[in-house]
Amino acid sequence: MILADAGRYIEAEHACEAWAQLGFTTVWERWEYGIITAQTLDALGRPREALAVLEDALGHRDPYLLSVGEKLAALVELSEKLGQPVDPKWQSLAEAVAEAYGIEMPARDSLEQRMLALGEMTREMLPKRARDSDNRPDRDGP
Repeated sequence: MILADAGRYIEAEHACEAWAQLGFTTVWERWEYGIITAQTLDALGRPREALAVLEDALGHRDPYLLSVGEKLAALVELSEKLGQPVDPKWQSLAEAVAEAYGIEMPARDSLEQRMLALGEMTREMLPKRARDSDNRPDRDGP
């Protein structure tokens, strides 16, 4: 991430390749790898590869679906850059995110607009399961 943020995209790509070789211990790590690698490949002028990496990463599901808004937005942006709609297979991920956060799926004209709105709505939220565990009456005080 630091290399990509510094505009050192070739080095960032190599670091991402090394990260993938090491493997991932959590779905969150795989998703972070996916978004960083996608941003790097896109910056290198390879949006088709970027979209494939991000889609592969998002194909692995996290039961909490934390921090997925940024990934949904990137999926929409890369698809638009390639002049293609978001693959409808991602509708189920968007619906799972809405359910995990305990909110209604935004009513918009397209999947892309619904995904962007959902990402914006959940940006500062915790999933319902995490909120519920924070509000349990059996928890100790502050």
